[in-house]
Amino acid sequence: MTRWLAVPVVALIALAMGALGMLGDPATWGVDAWSYWSYDPTHPYAIGVWGTRGAYQYAPPFAQALMPLQSVPWDWFLLGWTVLGSAALVWLTGWLSVPLALAPMVTREVWYGNVHLLMAAAVVAGFRRPWAWAFVLLTKVTPGVCLLWFVARRDWRSLRVALGATAVVAAVSWLVAPWLWSEWVAVLADLSSRGGSQVAALQLGTLWLRVVVAGAVAYGAGLAGLRWPVAIAVVIALPSVWFHGLSIVVALVPLAVMDRRDPLPAMVSRARPRWTTGRRAPRSARAPGAPPA
Repeated sequence: MTRWLAVPVVALIALAMGALGMLGDPATWGVDAWSYWSYDPTHPYAIGVWGTRGAYQYAPPFAQALMPLQSVPWDWFLLGWTVLGSAALVWLTGWLSVPLALAPMVTREVWYGNVHLLMAAAVVAGFRRPWAWAFVLLTKVTPGVCLLWFVARRDWRSLRVALGATAVVAAVSWLVAPWLWSEWVAVLADLSSRGGSQVAALQLGTLWLRVVVAGAVAYGAGLAGLRWPVAIAVVIALPSVWFHGLSIVVALVPLAVMDRRDPLPAMVSRARPRWTTGRRAPRSARAPGAPPA
């Protein structure tokens, strides 16, 4: 429990660096969190230009979940959101979060108030509780390709839970406000036509190429029995790779620990030698002096 004492320390580091102008314009505090508080509840996608202040781009369930918080004054919402991001970092890395908070991409993430650290927490939790992947699928969407890790592991139950939880949340959301889904699909179609955001700080290739690469990384990690590469795959698959989006890599710390404490076997071919199907084994395959099968 003492590790939670690091939460205010992490938050204060980010706020101090931002207030001192070390992260650019001090007025940018909560520039991403503003989109989660200020949107129009009936038409959250009214600001459709990706990267514009106040533009909300995530799936409807996220907006519907945050809707009650719009009654909270902006300053209190921003403070709470900053603490939430800091808490996600502490949950992932414990007291190591204090030096990690000095990393520029982590500090900017807490300062701007995006969901990257929450996504990192969902990815780590998703290996134990697959339903947590619903958060990833209903926010940034494309990193959901990393579910190929479960495909490689032949872990169909976890895959069903992850996709089923997402489907249930989406279904309830659609029943409440079906028009929001058509608006959101239009936003995704526009983003897809542009190959991803063109205003991101980092351009690492077209969106769909990165999704393919991320899927290959996740699938290969599953075959190898490794969890930590999935954190890298999630970053690669982000629809827009902003600099503070790199903060997701903090998930490497708990995932590497998980791989060490609970190692998984590599997925090897289950093909059996031909002679195990009833045929006589070739002479070279029998032990010396063994009688014919």
